[in-house]
Amino acid sequence: TEACRSHVALWQAWALMEAELGNVKQAREIFQQGIWDSGGSEKAHMIWQAWGLLEAKCGDMALARRYLRQAVDSASRPAGSYIAWSRLEEQEGDIAVARSLFEAAVEAEPFNNGLWKAFETFEKRVSGDGSERVAELFERRVVAEMR
Repeated sequence: TEACRSHVALWQAWALMEAELGNVKQAREIFQQGIWDSGGSEKAHMIWQAWGLLEAKCGDMALARRYLRQAVDSASRPAGSYIAWSRLEEQEGDIAVARSLFEAAVEAEPFNNGLWKAFETFEKRVSGDGSERVAELFERRVVAEMR
């Protein structure tokens, strides 16, 4: 990291490797150093997102949500962070929050086709394949694509 202290992906990968090896305390320290050294980089959201998901895995949902909020707020294109956060809320059983996060994501990135597909997949899982919500999302996606 001395050669390129602001390389966000390097910090993220290193921290995730430490977490995978069971060194969660070390992973947290690396995430923190990566945030400090990123210098407000547009890519810092990748660290916040990964750190949030680590905290969720460790059972600290309040901290996970705080870091995922930071990821969304620091990204110019936040769809990936919104999707990760929404999936986390779905796993926690809070479908309404998961849905509202998807709604915020499509508001932020209305032309992101992958995001619309992820939202449709979510709705198929929670509402059923032939539900009105799924049909409505498909229509909204088509309208967004036509703009």
